[in-house]
Amino acid sequence: MVRKSSENDTAESQETTFTMSPTVEVLDLEIVLSHFGRMSRFQLIVFCQVCFNLIIAAWHSMGISFIGATPQHHCSLPPGIQLNSTIPHTINKHGQLIYDKCHMFSNLSEGNSTVPCGENGWWYSDEYVSTIATEWDLVCDRTFLVQLSSSVYLGCRLFGAAAAPTIADYIGRRKVVLVCIMLWAVLGTGVAFAQNFTTFTVLRGMLGAVEMGGFLANYCLVCEWFDTRQRAWAGNAIYLVWAVGVMSLPGIAYFVRDWRHLELIISVPLLLFIFSFWLLPESPHWLLTHNKAEEAEELLRRAATVSRLKLPPFKLKLPSSEYEEKDEKTSACMYCLNSQR
Repeated sequence: MVRKSSENDTAESQETTFTMSPTVEVLDLEIVLSHFGRMSRFQLIVFCQVCFNLIIAAWHSMGISFIGATPQHHCSLPPGIQLNSTIPHTINKHGQLIYDKCHMFSNLSEGNSTVPCGENGWWYSDEYVSTIATEWDLVCDRTFLVQLSSSVYLGCRLFGAAAAPTIADYIGRRKVVLVCIMLWAVLGTGVAFAQNFTTFTVLRGMLGAVEMGGFLANYCLVCEWFDTRQRAWAGNAIYLVWAVGVMSLPGIAYFVRDWRHLELIISVPLLLFIFSFWLLPESPHWLLTHNKAEEAEELLRRAATVSRLKLPPFKLKLPSSEYEEKDEKTSACMYCLNSQR
């Protein structure tokens, strides 16, 4: 009887242990992300950290409007020479004198033929302390150089937009963000110390490439921390932050009217990101598609702890064949963004 009772107790103990063991579910990543809702605490931390970079990206994108601004100007005259008698001018409908910006009378007396501004250069109004146009005299027949610099910048942004998603697929979104931010800060500072137009244009072109690459890597990283139902909302919120950056730049430029100082102000703050980089997580999508499911699971559990959420015991399901067999010309980053609905 004692032996039989002992066997029964053992069986009951095993049954109890089996019953109390949690059931581990195999869940799709999108289902796990849906537990975080629209904006959990962890997602908010990621979003705010990325938004800091995006505001600065907006500043750089629109900065040429102030860095390359051309104030009122006309030919500079030797001391003691009267403006009205040496610079061709007209009177507008408001009775104001409008001076020719690029020519002066040939012998400094009114009524003669005109010639381009001579060795004395140009006089500029004081609405700006300095811009690239005033520092390097990019006016009159050299005005196109400001537009050329903008074209180079935009062309390099196109290159960055094409290269960054593919690179982010290989080494991860987080690493691309860090590399781009560091280069971004260095190149932006270098632009502020450029000593000639050629150096300025080359550095700013490189800046455009890493800026756009960083923007897309940041964009992918944020969106991939939301499930497909919330991803479109997160993407739209990012562009709202971009708009805030665009709207805030004129206020900064109003008080900082030296183009070198302005370039430093919109570049140096990026160095602050490096000190908080350890807070930025990798994309769980990238981890899962690179056979790092356990790391992705641990990251999701940590995110749930920060957000004070309770996730059921789970294992992540491997990506679907649709995701794995996507067109080789389409990066996983862009594929994920195209899955918004």
